[in-house]
Amino acid sequence: MKITVIGGGPGGLYFSILVKKAVPTAQIDVFEHLKLKGGQPAAVRYKNNHL
Repeated sequence: MKITVIGGGPGGLYFSILVKKAVPTAQIDVFEHLKLKGGQPAAVRYKNNHL
């Protein structure tokens, strides 16, 4: 089974982990436009806000 996940934020990464646990033979590709994955924790801080 091949699965493509668009978005490397918390939801996309968590979904990928759950699918891999449920179907160990699945091939999962995660696409993210930023170099860092993980969503807001990897975001830039500006004036005490995440961007």
